[in-house]
Amino acid sequence: MILSLLAGDATVLRGELDSRPWIPLPGGSKATPPASPSLPAPATQIPQSPAVEPAPAPNSAAPPPPPPVAAAPVAPVSPEIPVEPAPVAAVASETPPDLAPVWKIQIAALSNLEAATKEKGRLEKILGPGTLVLVEENGMHKIRWGNFPSREAADAARVDLKSFRLDGFPVQMRR
Repeated sequence: MILSLLAGDATVLRGELDSRPWIPLPGGSKATPPASPSLPAPATQIPQSPAVEPAPAPNSAAPPPPPPVAAAPVAPVSPEIPVEPAPVAAVASETPPDLAPVWKIQIAALSNLEAATKEKGRLEKILGPGTLVLVEENGMHKIRWGNFPSREAADAARVDLKSFRLDGFPVQMRR
């Protein structure tokens, strides 16, 4: 079989894989293979079991469904009165504030959660409580400070950090 594969002879390969000889159809059309004479014909049919009727549903004390409610009559519209479409509300081109990205300054990234929590506590004493977040990303515990609307605002706030002898870099986050 491997020799046929290496030789590239599809007829020989097919003949080795199948007990019946392979004969290509004219025009490349597909047909169902002929019935194999080696397969025995079924002797008898298997009797089917009689249909089983479903068991009756238990008597439940469910309340009957409410009666249908009739729809209010609709007044016909006169074709003489022009109907103007309702005014369309202006679509805001900006992203809603709760979905807009926010910029923070990353001050530290530690692999140990306990060390990161301690460092966050130390930095909160310097920068004030509630201004820092601890974020886990890619196996690192990152300490980030502030909420800035743009990268420029985050860069400007780095000056404040330097007054505390701290530094970091701006990162963009989703709220």
